[in-house]
Amino acid sequence: MDRTTPQGIRTFQILWLGLVISHVGSQLTGFAMGVWLYQRTGSVSLYSLIVLLTFGPPLLVGPLAGALADRWDRRSLILAAHIGGTATVVALLALAKLDVLTPAAALAGTALLSSFNALELPAFSASIVLLVPREALDRANGLVQIGNGIAQFAAPMAAGFLLPAIGIYGIFALDAVSYAAALAAVVAVRLPRPPGSEEGRRARGSILTEATFGFRWVRRRPGLLGLMLVMAVIHFNLGMVQTLYTPLVLGFADARALGTVNSVGGIGIIAGSGLLMVWRGPRRRIHGILCLLLVQGLVLLLGAAQPSVVLAAAGSFGVLFTLPPIYAWAQTIWQRKTPADLQGRVLAARMMVAQAAAVLASPLAGPLADRIFEPAMSRDGFFAASIGRVLGTGPGRGVALFLVTLGALAIATVAVAFVLPRVRRVELDVPDAAAPLPLLEASTRLTPS
Repeated sequence: MDRTTPQGIRTFQILWLGLVISHVGSQLTGFAMGVWLYQRTGSVSLYSLIVLLTFGPPLLVGPLAGALADRWDRRSLILAAHIGGTATVVALLALAKLDVLTPAAALAGTALLSSFNALELPAFSASIVLLVPREALDRANGLVQIGNGIAQFAAPMAAGFLLPAIGIYGIFALDAVSYAAALAAVVAVRLPRPPGSEEGRRARGSILTEATFGFRWVRRRPGLLGLMLVMAVIHFNLGMVQTLYTPLVLGFADARALGTVNSVGGIGIIAGSGLLMVWRGPRRRIHGILCLLLVQGLVLLLGAAQPSVVLAAAGSFGVLFTLPPIYAWAQTIWQRKTPADLQGRVLAARMMVAQAAAVLASPLAGPLADRIFEPAMSRDGFFAASIGRVLGTGPGRGVALFLVTLGALAIATVAVAFVLPRVRRVELDVPDAAAPLPLLEASTRLTPS
């Protein structure tokens, strides 16, 4: 590694790489566990429970993890989370090797792995501002988004090829190796404790009081509360789109076309992440967030306008292209405005709201599409003679109307946010927190003394 790289950035790079490897392993396991459970039981309900246990525990664990990240040594917390994840994967590996892995054990393992991942995230996110100079936060957050994109899109694709070849046992073994790599990265670095602030001293209390402090802190800052709600809309829309895009495409094309659309979407998220590496973004990041949300709404309208693989692929690319910059710029705003010793709790609160919106979207999307939008866009449906003349009627066109509605929601959110000065001026009205001291001796020396 380049010896001229500042020590804090070098520490961040090592920690980031280890966590990316770990998250890829976790995504491999999560995908494979769902496939294994469905093939073993044939139960859609149990498969849905796997999904719920993947996204549900962070909603419960997240605020507590944020409080612990501000109370305890953050490196120790990340280390504990990875040790717990390693122990869980090794236990699943042993059960698979002995051929006694049961659906109940798979569900319990999923819940534990999800909980340990939730324990680590606030500590890592809150440490970035201690390692990276403020002028480099956008690029650091861009790297985080690249890692998320690799884990969320490349890992499930790889698991689809690996699972038939090496089985669930082999997937668990790969995940165990990924945890070992993450543990090595955490052991190799040191993280500084955040400097104390007056707000942090006033916020001390019981663990439950501190777990809810992040929500109270945000509520007293209307601009940040507005940004939190904007991000909740984005996560809600994304949860809906992820559920609806498959039936949209399969309503007029085959599985091969769906694979093409998904691949183009994956290219979009890579391109959006790459943009962050060459451009730090607009001077007012909130303007960039809202402009890209407007683009997101427009491309949703485009992708659903007609039953076309080209339009659907363009919509998928456009939506996923906007996500890395939006997430990175929003994270930078939160990091700059939040005192370092409160970031665990505050960032955990914003993560919980965003995850809750995404979790809420998935179970709502199917019933709304099946019971309201699809019947309304059938050949003799309520909207057949009006909107149906534009979008078309028949299978899948109700889903298209649903996506158009989500696009309109995104555009309306932009309009409301621009009208509200507290949101539009959040970077000007909410003062920056005091910059933490640069990381010097707190890091492990990665070069000879």
